[in-house]
Amino acid sequence: MLLKVRIKNFFILLVVLFIITTPLADSLAAFLSPEEETGLGERFLKSIKSHYEFADYPYIDQYINDLGTYIGRQIEIPYFPLNFYVVKENNLNAFAAPAGHVFIFSGLINAMENVDELASILAHELGHVSARHLASRIERSKKIGMATIAGVLAGILAGGKAAGALMTSSIAAGIQAELGYSREDERQADHLGFKYTHASGFNVEGMITVLKKIQRERWYGGGGIPPYLLTHP
Repeated sequence: MLLKVRIKNFFILLVVLFIITTPLADSLAAFLSPEEETGLGERFLKSIKSHYEFADYPYIDQYINDLGTYIGRQIEIPYFPLNFYVVKENNLNAFAAPAGHVFIFSGLINAMENVDELASILAHELGHVSARHLASRIERSKKIGMATIAGVLAGILAGGKAAGALMTSSIAAGIQAELGYSREDERQADHLGFKYTHASGFNVEGMITVLKKIQRERWYGGGGIPPYLLTHP
């Protein structure tokens, strides 16, 4: 399974558990507050650390944090302090978690040809943070319903090889229903990322070359573009 799909499934699982085991369920009738998102971000970070190994490269960690923080100064309303993490995985992936936690995989860093490309990746993820897309998606997750929750819990309790199938089948409809929103989220993140990249003094051609690489399937040999990349216009 593609890593980003795994992370999406893992994130949905975490959100569902968080919703049904904390008082947050009632407050989701409104919009997820920054304080609530901070709590979710802490839980998410703890879970990610238990599943993935973080790179132990102090110089690279510092560089990524300095670069991300520099670009993050362009965010109009800084709801959260920004934190950047390098995951020791030879995969081409980066994602923004709740409450300003941004993860980039070592494989993606190695694939970047210059700082402009790297800056554009971080700027795109910061676009998601700035627009609080995850808070909005969590609020909408109420629509997934009890069937999804039951499937997720069944997957947890069943364990073994059947667990993944149980959880995947139960959340498939929910993910599909959310793709329309996700496309718009990605468009907005691209727009904000372009803006932040330019305002920070980097060459916006870096973002264009990154998108061209994806379109040419340079990062994904054969088999066509992975389904989750359909969310990128």
